Formats: sequence, C-alpha cells, structure tokens
Amino acid sequence: MKKLIIVLIILSLFIIGCNKKEEKNNDNGDDNMVDKEEIIEEKEDSILVVLGNWMNDDGTISTKMRTRLEMTVEAYNKLKPKYIVVTGGLANTKAGITEADAMYEYLVNAGIDGNIIIKEDKSVSTYQNANFTMKLIEDIDFKNLIIVSTIEHFVNYDTLKYFNDACLNNTKVCSKKVNIMIYTNNTYI
Repeated sequence: MKKLIIVLIILSLFIIGCNKKEEKNNDNGDDNMVDKEEIIEEKEDSILVVLGNWMNDDGTISTKMRTRLEMTVEAYNKLKPKYIVVTGGLANTKAGITEADAMYEYLVNAGIDGNIIIKEDKSVSTYQNANFTMKLIEDIDFKNLIIVSTIEHFVNYDTLKYFNDACLNNTKVCSKKVNIMIYTNNTYI
C-alpha cells in the first residue's frame, strides 16, 4: 500500500509540474518544456520549509527531527535559498520549547545565518504548518517552495495536498505561480 501511495505522489508531482511548465511555456511563447534541474537552478528564488516533529519530553529534538534538519543543512548548502521556514509549535508541552525554536537553534549552530530563518511556531499539525507558513511568506518574492521532511511525512499524511491547497487559497502566493517540490531522503521529488 505504501509503495502505491509513493507512486501516486510522484505521479501527482509530475502532473503538477507538467501543468506549471505548460503554463510557464505558454506565458513565454516557448514550446520547450522547463525541466526540474532548470527550476532548481533558480535557487536564489527558493524557500525551504522544514516540517517539525514531536519534541522529546526533556526538550531535545527527536531522531526524526534531527534527520530532517540534516537534510535541511544539505539542501541549504546545495541551493543557498532566500529563506528557510522552520515549522512547529508547542505540540509537546512537557518539552517546554516549540519545534520551530529547537530547529532554529540547530540550524544556527550548524552555521546557517539566523537572519534567513523564519519561525512558524504556532502550528501543531501538518495542515497548520502549510497554512501558517503561506501567511508568513506571502509578501516574499520567490518561485520555488521546497518542502523538507522525511519520506513518511509524504506517505502517511496529505502533506503535499495541504501545501498545494494553502498555496492556492492564499491569493498573494498563488499569483506567483510557485513550484512546490519535495526534498526528502536527500533527493528532490
């Protein structure tokens, strides 16, 4: 069942990407389709969105969150995005720290400039991650929204749907014709 879901996600991304490429080509009058590598090369116009994970009761980050943050550092080094959004509120009150605050500290300690990190620290679900993030980034000029998380976040949840719907429901973001991509297990999908 999980393999079927992964195939459906990849197929959906391909269809979404083709539709966006056709729209872009129709705007330019160019019949050549833009491939994913060309989109990713527009890195200065990218925003990485890192999805949080339940904090340990003692306020430390979970193994899953550490994996997501390691992927974020790798994606940052490859892309040098305009901004990074770290998402997650105080889902575990015993931890005493929001997921976004913990991720911010990790990324700054990994050498990423804190001035490019935006904290979305109110959400307690993936649905809220998507909607609250769109509100925070609606006034930023960007072309690529790259969601960074571990694979199960895309297989077990409607993560891509949440972000796509949040993008479409925010008229400022939607008007930018944003490419939504996934960065998971150190690869783009």
